[in-house]
Amino acid sequence: MKPDIEKFFTSWVTLFALLILAGCAGPLALDYKPSREPPFKLKRPATLHIVPFTDSRETDDKALAGTINEPVSDMTGTRLILAEDVSAVVTDALREEFSAAGFTVWVGPEGEAKDAALVLTGEVKKFWLHIGTRDEVEIELSSKITDGKTGKVLWTGVTGEKGDRFAGVTGNTRKKISEYLSKTLEKALEKIVEEGTKIAEAQAAGTTVAPTPVEALTEGTGTIVITTDPPRSKVYVGDVYYGLSPISIDLKPGIYEVHVKLKGFKTVSEKVAIRKGVTVELEVEFEE
Repeated sequence: MKPDIEKFFTSWVTLFALLILAGCAGPLALDYKPSREPPFKLKRPATLHIVPFTDSRETDDKALAGTINEPVSDMTGTRLILAEDVSAVVTDALREEFSAAGFTVWVGPEGEAKDAALVLTGEVKKFWLHIGTRDEVEIELSSKITDGKTGKVLWTGVTGEKGDRFAGVTGNTRKKISEYLSKTLEKALEKIVEEGTKIAEAQAAGTTVAPTPVEALTEGTGTIVITTDPPRSKVYVGDVYYGLSPISIDLKPGIYEVHVKLKGFKTVSEKVAIRKGVTVELEVEFEE
C-alpha cells in the first residue's frame, strides 16, 4: 500500500473507531412515545398547562438515572446518564401522554397559561435504573392538579412503579435500556393521566369527581410481566398453566417458581419474588 493511501486509510479507521467509542460513552437518549392506545381519553376537548416538573432527588447531576454494574454492549462507564435532565424527560413524557389522551397541552412556567382548564405541577422523587445481574428500576412522582381559573387543588398524589428483570442471555443494549425505562415511566404516569382525564370530563359536565385513591390500584397483589423470544411460549407458575407469552399475571405477594416452555428449546425456570404493588418483568431468551 502506498504511503499516502495507507495514511488516508489509517486516519479514516481511527476516526471511525473514535466515533464508535464516543457513541458508547455518550448519554442515553430516551425518545419517549406512548406504546399503546391511551386507556383514558377525553370525550370533550380540554386544555392543560404542565409546569415543568422539578427534581428533588439527592443528586447534583440531574441527568443521572442510575448505575451500570454489568456490561452493556454499546455503552461504557458505570453511570447511566441521560441526554437531558430527568425532570425534562418526565415533563416531555407527560406532554406526550396527555396529548394522546386528547388534551391541548401547553408546557411552560407557572402562571403563564391563563386560559388552561387544568394546571399540572409536580416533582420527581425517584428515578433510578441500576443495571446488574438483575436490573432494578424505581420511579416515583409527586403530582398536583389544580383548577386553572380558581387555583383550587383538585387532586394530589404520589404515583410510581418499581420492578426488576433479567436482561436475557444477550445482555443489555442502549435500546433495551431505553425501552425498559420508557415502559416503567409509562406505568408511573398512568394514574396521573387517569385523574386528569376524569377531572376534565367532570369540569366539562359541570360536576365534581372524587379522586380514586392511589393505593386502590395496587392493593393486595403484585404483577409479573413475561415476554419471550420467540414469543407464544407456555407460561406456568408452579404447576399452573397461565397462557402464552407475552403475558401479565397478578399474584399475591410471595416467592413463585415460573417455568416457560417452548417446543424445541430448553425449559427456562426462574424464582420470582412478588411484592405488593410492584411490577416485575421477566424477559426470556431461549437457548436450543
